[in-house]
Formats: sequence, structure tokens, C-alpha cells
Amino acid sequence: TRREEVKGDTKVSYRKTRKSYGTRVQESFSGVWVGFILMAISFGILFWNEGNYLRNQILADNVEKKTRVVPDASAPFDLTKDGELVLVTGEVAGSGEAVGEVLEDGEFGVTAPDGSLELKRIVEMYQWKEVMRIEKREVRLPNNVTRVEKTEKFTYEKAWSSTVIQSANFRAKEYKNPPEIKVGQSMTFSASSVKLGGVFEIGSEFKSQIPCDTALQTKVYHYNGQAYDSNPGSYKIGDTRVIHTVAQQGLWTIMGKQQGASIVQWTDPQSSKQVALIVKGEMSLERIVNERFKNPNFYLANILRFVGFLLMWFGLSAIWGPMVAIVDFIPVVGALVGFLRDVGTFIAASVLSILTISVAWLYHRPLWAGAVVLLCLTVIFYPRAPTSVH
Repeated sequence: TRREEVKGDTKVSYRKTRKSYGTRVQESFSGVWVGFILMAISFGILFWNEGNYLRNQILADNVEKKTRVVPDASAPFDLTKDGELVLVTGEVAGSGEAVGEVLEDGEFGVTAPDGSLELKRIVEMYQWKEVMRIEKREVRLPNNVTRVEKTEKFTYEKAWSSTVIQSANFRAKEYKNPPEIKVGQSMTFSASSVKLGGVFEIGSEFKSQIPCDTALQTKVYHYNGQAYDSNPGSYKIGDTRVIHTVAQQGLWTIMGKQQGASIVQWTDPQSSKQVALIVKGEMSLERIVNERFKNPNFYLANILRFVGFLLMWFGLSAIWGPMVAIVDFIPVVGALVGFLRDVGTFIAASVLSILTISVAWLYHRPLWAGAVVLLCLTVIFYPRAPTSVH
């Protein structure tokens, strides 16, 4: 870019359409450092990924072997399973009503159904929102120069927001929002006790995974706090909407450690990974192991292997970029060298990626590594019978 100008909401810059030979060579040498950085990142991703894959595979195997399925969540808990990883399916419900507890929002007169786990109040105000988009326009000028115009366009939309949008920062000052939300604040009311099958107390790590998304009530208020008698069809800036949602009781499958009459997070002693799993409805152990442990681990490992290979390839291509840039002024030779660079770096990246994965695989499996080293030493140093000469 030769120069830049700002005219109102429009930024104008000029750039060379075709860079000079010297500039291209100079930039290619600068890209060498980028290439080394990309290769370092690639080595790190590939090496870490193999260790993570192994740890997740160990976790999946241990979950499959060690989980004890509890057939009836409502039966008295079995002390012989204390401290073990269990899989339990049953009705999850708030048990607060047994001690006279009711989940309610007294300020707005909303009460959750019996057995609900959580009641949430969401307060939003109808406000102006500024939306910016950038329009780009390019104009070709003489002497291989391109004029680039980037214009910022601002539009204003009405939207519900749980926070106050500061209209003082808008470009167009005629759009103004109220300074505060006057009708209440967003709040959450939770049951003091949540149980599975009416027997097992479940920890917060499970409760946080249950969505509070069942609509219970929605009311709209004027900015002064007076409620609308009916749906007006359209709202005014400053109107406030109060939404109540609830997490109702339902059938869930939970996997975790049985600790007395509670189910809490379980830590695998071998992989140091933690398990606190809850899924809607009934799900078998085999399906959970495949869908939540083995399959995601397989897909993630292969995606990261591919990402690591691409970074290795791009890094090697950047390192060999100056070789292409130097001969680029010769049309046929430049294209041929560029093609050879791409093919050569592709092969080199493949070899380096496979080598890194292999070294990482052995590093994270020391017993296998020892066996391979022992086998290699045996092949090298095993005494061979002398060859008879006739």
C-alpha cells in the first residue's frame, strides 16, 4: 500500500496490482520465519494429540470395564457400589417440596411446577441496536495501481436485549435508548436438593448440564412498569419483556461416582480424566461409551492429525518460498519450480508427520517403545552363524 486516505466513513487506500520482483523476493524471505513457526506448531499439535488420544482411549476402556449399571434408581442404594463408577437411569426431580420448599418468583407471582429443578427469570428491554457493515469497492488505475474504497455503513434495528445498549456511542444520535432497565433483573431460583429416583442426591456438576429452557410465562411491560393487557403486536423502545423458564423433572441417565447416597464426579486414576455425564432419557452403557467417548476421540484425533499435516506442509512451502520467488520472473521455469516445490513439500510433510506421530505413539507407550528398541538391538547384534565356504 502506497498511501491511505480517510473521507468521512470511507477509507481509501492504493496498492500495487503487481508487486516488483525485488518486493516479491524480499517478502518470500520474510515468510521463511513464518514457515518455521508453522512447523513448530505442527510438531506440537501432532505430539500432544497422540498423548491425548491415548488418555481418552484409556478412559473409554476403563469406563466400559468399570461401570456398574444400577437397574433401579428408586431402590435403596447399594453400599457395595460405594466409590465405584455407576450408571443410573431414573426420574430427576427437585425434592424441596418434601420440606415445604416451593420454587417461585414472588416479585412476579410465578410458581414452578412441583418437582422442578430450576426457575429462571430473564429480563430484556426493547432497544435500538447499531449494525455496521463494510462495503468494498476496487477500481483499477493506470500503472498497475488499484484503488480500494472501504465504506462503513450503519443501520439501526430494534431488538430485545438483557443489557442496556449504550446509544451514546451510536453514529446517528437520533436513535436513543433508555439509560436503565426499570422492571426487575434477571435471576435464577434453584431447588435446594435434586435427586435421582428420589434416592440419589446429584451434584452441581450434573445439575448445570440440565437446560432450563421450558417456557412457563412471558409478560411485557411499559417502561414505567405497567403491564400490557394484551399483545400489542408491536412494541416501543423501552418496553420490558420478562420471560420465565423452568427445568422440569424428567427421565435422565447419569454416569458418575456413587458416594454414599450421592452421585458425584468420578476421576479415572489411570488417565486422570473426569466423568460427570448426564443424558436425556434412557441410554445403555454400550451406546454411551461409543457416542460420548470412543467416537469423539477417534474423530478429534484424526482431525488434529490432518491439521498438523497441513501446518507442516504450509510451513515447508513457506520455507522454500524464496527458491520459487527467485526464478519467478522466468514464466515456464517459475511455474515448474513452484509445482516441484509443492509436490516435494507435500511428500516431506507426509513423511515428517508420520514420523512425528510414530515417535509420539512410542513416547506415550513406554512399554511398546522398550519392546521395539529391544527388537531392533536383537536384530542388529544377534550373532549370526558363519557362512561356510566351499
